[in-house]
Amino acid sequence: MARTTPDDLTDDGTDESPNQEGAPYAIKQFDAIRLKGTREKKEGLMGLIEPYATPSCPEAMVRMSVIYQNGYGVEHDLDKAIEWARKASDAGYELGTSKLYDLLLLRNSPGDKESIIGIFENYDEIESEYLKIRLAEAFLEGYGTEKNSSKALGLLEGMKKKNVRWSKLTCKSMLEAYGIGPDAFDAISMTGMFESDLGSLKALPSDCGERLSAGLITSFAGFEPDYCVSGGCPGDVLSVARSDCQTLLDLLNSRHGGWGLLISPQNVSKLLNAIVFSCKNDDSVSEKDLESLFMGLDVDNKNLKIEHEGLYAFLSMFDKICKTHDIRYFVSCGTLLGACRHQGFIPWDDDVDLYMMHEDYEKLETLMKNDKQLRTNNSLYRSLLDGGVNKAHQLVMKDKRYGCLRVGLILYDYVRSSDETGKEAYLTYMNNLRKEVDAFTQEDCDKNTNPLTDPRIEAVYRRSEKEFRIVLGGEEKEGVALTMDNPVRHIDRKFFEYSDFFPLRNVRFGPLSLPGPNNPKKILSSLYGDYMSFPPNTMDRVHFVIDDATAENIKNGIKAIRDLEESIDRGRFNRNAARTSCRSCSRRPRS
Repeated sequence: MARTTPDDLTDDGTDESPNQEGAPYAIKQFDAIRLKGTREKKEGLMGLIEPYATPSCPEAMVRMSVIYQNGYGVEHDLDKAIEWARKASDAGYELGTSKLYDLLLLRNSPGDKESIIGIFENYDEIESEYLKIRLAEAFLEGYGTEKNSSKALGLLEGMKKKNVRWSKLTCKSMLEAYGIGPDAFDAISMTGMFESDLGSLKALPSDCGERLSAGLITSFAGFEPDYCVSGGCPGDVLSVARSDCQTLLDLLNSRHGGWGLLISPQNVSKLLNAIVFSCKNDDSVSEKDLESLFMGLDVDNKNLKIEHEGLYAFLSMFDKICKTHDIRYFVSCGTLLGACRHQGFIPWDDDVDLYMMHEDYEKLETLMKNDKQLRTNNSLYRSLLDGGVNKAHQLVMKDKRYGCLRVGLILYDYVRSSDETGKEAYLTYMNNLRKEVDAFTQEDCDKNTNPLTDPRIEAVYRRSEKEFRIVLGGEEKEGVALTMDNPVRHIDRKFFEYSDFFPLRNVRFGPLSLPGPNNPKKILSSLYGDYMSFPPNTMDRVHFVIDDATAENIKNGIKAIRDLEESIDRGRFNRNAARTSCRSCSRRPRS
């Protein structure tokens, strides 16, 4: 318990400071609310913890720092957060010093980094591992002291706490102390770190092992991987680059599910893009040559290949249905990227993305209403990035055994104006939709109920499906805009000129020729920026886990799809639904 000071006493000598024995309970309650509490409960954290922080409890002081940093019931105030962290640090609380270090780096005002070394008193005597990690970083980066990689390494030697931050600092210290490049492998081997990763790198072919090992190690440490493709002719440059890219994909694939720190999707992606960058800066390599670099890549995963076979079959059947019933669609997103960059599936992709105008989707819904094997699926889902509720549309097989055989349908509508005024009107409408959905979502979360089952949210989307065309549409079709999926976010990915989409033009997608947008490069640039590069986490995005049993189901699904295709060819597919579709569509002119 903290000692009572004269400042804690009233005029009559009685002690009015809070009972510090209650501090541990309050701190536990604080931590629990911070992790799982509602927004309303978090706003009450100040009243819970301040009575213990004000006298002399450094654990509570750190929590006060957290309150101001995150704005729990108060305005965000980084200066006050730093002030409370400094009080905890001055009281000798190691977590307070650690918090103060992180906040000074976060604020990064003039002099903050220079003052960092001063918060570590008697640092030669520090035993705390997390303080050693931060002090090592201060020496390595020169925060208020001379850069000293050897001193940083000395602080980290013999530590047992092998978290990512510690590993990166040790790795970076070793590289700065012993050299970057071909010596990187030997330098890191000296530490005994990354044993399984280093074993995998050592097994790489000798003609690329040293080059790729150094690239992965320097990527992990935070350096740009130094990679240079060299050869006597363009064929040599591309051959070396393609071979190295394929080796990296094989390495990542062999460690799938057991990625270490060095061989991870993030570090492999950095090195893959360093290879692409090297090719782009080689005068002998043309843009067409660069496309051939991607087309030659593969992933050695038999079950994924079976899934691709199933999706090709599903797409072929879907294409015939749409052509038979005058329903327009075209490839988009990762499927469009695969068509343009790989002439088929991205080797590690496992789903199909298609754009469809809303009016065409309504025809598809009507067509599938009475079908025995296929159905449209309109479902709400939560975004992994921000928790927002959005709507997705798909065509799926009714038999759940074939669950991964489906196409995702991203719906667009015409807008009458594609200039800045039109975009502003679109933003206003979609912002209002986003706010309305988010308000219901937050209300459900506060009540610990599932927003995906909230009929009010479904009603908002249903209403806006028709309202959008009334508010923003019209006879003139200057632009096209996304209607349902992820309202508002990333407008550059959702608003296009009419001529970017139409007229449609065919693209090669594996064994198929499918409709694609009129200006695929502009659309891909809007979606992905530099689309002739690798994603930040190559092979780390999986929609379906395809095991041997699932692969067998896919094979059976392919047979069912072939039967459906045959019925389409013979004109026997879903005749009743087709007649319903024609009657419903005859009431309004075709756009």
